[in-house]
Amino acid sequence: MRVNPPERAAIIGKHVGPVFRSRGLETEILDYDHNWDNPEMPWAVLSDPDARKYISGVAWHCYEGDVSAQSQVHDAFPDKDTWFTECSGGEWAPKFGEALGWFTSKLIIGAANHWSRGTLLWNLALDPKYGPHKGGCGDCRGVVTIDPATGAITRNVEYYALGHASRFVLPGLIASRRSAAAMG
Repeated sequence: MRVNPPERAAIIGKHVGPVFRSRGLETEILDYDHNWDNPEMPWAVLSDPDARKYISGVAWHCYEGDVSAQSQVHDAFPDKDTWFTECSGGEWAPKFGEALGWFTSKLIIGAANHWSRGTLLWNLALDPKYGPHKGGCGDCRGVVTIDPATGAITRNVEYYALGHASRFVLPGLIASRRSAAAMG
């Protein structure tokens, strides 16, 4: 579903945000959740004062544009979090070494260098026929492939990219940062 920036700003600023607040919901709202190629879209929503007060951050995908778009928006709105929420590898990039280099430079190092508080890959687990899915990408890889007939698990290049980075993630870091911020 695509909703243009003025409509998103109105939905968040006049409807969703006020309802969350009136009901005491602490659910955070991330705007955009799309590609790096249109940073002006979350920028426009964050420029709306009604919407901005309810948005905790911006979510990004990798499929078009460059990771530096995250910094463009962050630099204009430094009080808003940046999250990298979706990227999938696939058979369009079958060479392990090249895919590992791209995932590491763009999604692990690049996303972090451009303010992301986390990196998620899409999909976690798929079968050998790149499913199940309901349309969309017919040759996306999961982080792992699980053979439903045998239960065998194949760790794909995305698994190793996350593995290289995960050894440096400190348990409880996000929770402790949020607690420290709340304490002032």
